[in-house]
Amino acid sequence: MLKKLPLLLAMLFVLSCSTQQDPLARIDHRYAEILADLNAARRDTTRNVHNKDALRRKVAFEQQILAFFNDPAVMSAIEQARKSPEGTLLRHKGESYWRQAVVSRAWTKKEKEQETRLLAILDNISGSQASWGHPDGRTQVPLNGPWLSTSQDADAMPGDLREDLDAEYVDHRMRLVGDDLRDLIQLRNRVAKRAGFETYWHLALFNRGLDQNDVDKLVQELHSVIVPLNRARAQIVELQAQRMGIANDFANNPLLRRAAGLETDNTVAESYFDTDLAESRIRESLSDMGIDLGNLQIYYGPSRYTLPGAYSFPIRPPDLLAMIISVDKRFDTWFYEAMIHESGYIWWWRNLQAQALASPVLWEPPSAYMEGFAQLFERIMYEPAWLKRYIPDIPPQLLQQLSDNRAQQAVRAITESIIETAVERRAYEDPTNWGAVARYCTDMESTYDLHVEPTPTTSDGLPYCEALLHPLIWHYPAYAQNYIFSYITEARLFEALRADLGTPVANGAVGPWLVDNIIQGGASSPFESRLDSVSPDTDRTAALKRYIKPPAPLAPEPPANAPSPAPSPPRKGDNNKLPR
Repeated sequence: MLKKLPLLLAMLFVLSCSTQQDPLARIDHRYAEILADLNAARRDTTRNVHNKDALRRKVAFEQQILAFFNDPAVMSAIEQARKSPEGTLLRHKGESYWRQAVVSRAWTKKEKEQETRLLAILDNISGSQASWGHPDGRTQVPLNGPWLSTSQDADAMPGDLREDLDAEYVDHRMRLVGDDLRDLIQLRNRVAKRAGFETYWHLALFNRGLDQNDVDKLVQELHSVIVPLNRARAQIVELQAQRMGIANDFANNPLLRRAAGLETDNTVAESYFDTDLAESRIRESLSDMGIDLGNLQIYYGPSRYTLPGAYSFPIRPPDLLAMIISVDKRFDTWFYEAMIHESGYIWWWRNLQAQALASPVLWEPPSAYMEGFAQLFERIMYEPAWLKRYIPDIPPQLLQQLSDNRAQQAVRAITESIIETAVERRAYEDPTNWGAVARYCTDMESTYDLHVEPTPTTSDGLPYCEALLHPLIWHYPAYAQNYIFSYITEARLFEALRADLGTPVANGAVGPWLVDNIIQGGASSPFESRLDSVSPDTDRTAALKRYIKPPAPLAPEPPANAPSPAPSPPRKGDNNKLPR
């Protein structure tokens, strides 16, 4: 024992010096342990929304987070770090911890339990299955998906049946907008008031390293870019309605958009995107880019069990990471998008610098930019060269079409994110008046040329508002605006990557380039600075403007005596396709 004493004293001396230099060293380790347990519980509740044991664990570990940030020793260390010089790693860590502390300290144990209970109720309502029955007694149309895909099953039906489907769809979907959602928002607002914020939307935005001015400024920059493109699309749809002799209303609008060629024709392309092969194909494509996902936990499941969407969890980075994706169809382009998107997060967490790995608050940059980093992988996936290489048998005419269609769909995705952000903020400002919030939703859709008259309403007269129905705004408050930032980040990164390396597809230098220039660009270096260092544009929307383009004009009508086109051949995989 005496022989080991000098070594022990030396170790204690080193630890003492490190904690004196970094007062957050000890709490980093403690916080990482709590987050490991919490993220494991989140993983398990996400992969099975009915897992009550995981839900209890999630609540218990959330309570530990509250206790952690109410510990005087923890707060003293955070305050000490915040006094460090501007621009230092310690100051950056202190400010990051402080933002989380402000949110956590505003909650009580009882309130956190109530929030978890309300979220579980909304998840169960959202996951409940319903369908519309055709009068023929044989056709059933599921009502849980987005209207764009749900309505496709009614394209060939008479107008009165589309309207009947429309009415049932609106009633079913808007069941979520009621007392439980109101109680959730009011609960959060009480917490925000206690923390000195106007609403919980403002508090959550602060926690993400943003404020209202950041969001408003970006929306203003994008308004003049997006609105003319939406207006051009709306004019094409109106002309298509005149040609077909049907009303351009909620029931018919998706049909008209498809007929005008404004929507991705995934019914043909998806038959080549086998979800059973997605993991092997995507892992191969990433490996060819010098990216190894390692021993990743991946879980799939239908949305009636799995929280709809795609999620990743850094449980113990860089090695213990999890990915969960809901899957309801055997053939699905979205599933491929989701998996390669989440793979971006995995690559980030697997390559963090040691100083970032040591501190959970440095595991990722503000989520507004992290989404864009992950979306870069989606952009690469839709490159014609990627599709040709990793989706065997896909017809050549679909390669460029899918790539062009994604650029077109980016316009609508940005627009919907702007509207969702505005509506979420409005909901937190007035959660007791759903009618007013839904009418505001309609006004926002009109501002961005997405609205069609008349506004569909429930049987109780509540206007339909898609923006209120996304689980994202329940589970991740003030997150929707991140997708406004993400397309700008994606466009700048893609152009910088291509300028330095050429095509990213099957280019083994891509992974290392991202590690050297973006992931390990300095643990305290703002992500915007890393992006600026690789992108030559002074206008942050410039690369996006080069990516998105106006829609192609409507093709001329064929002559009245023109022969009918030959029927399309059967699509690969049609017999195995699950219903939309």
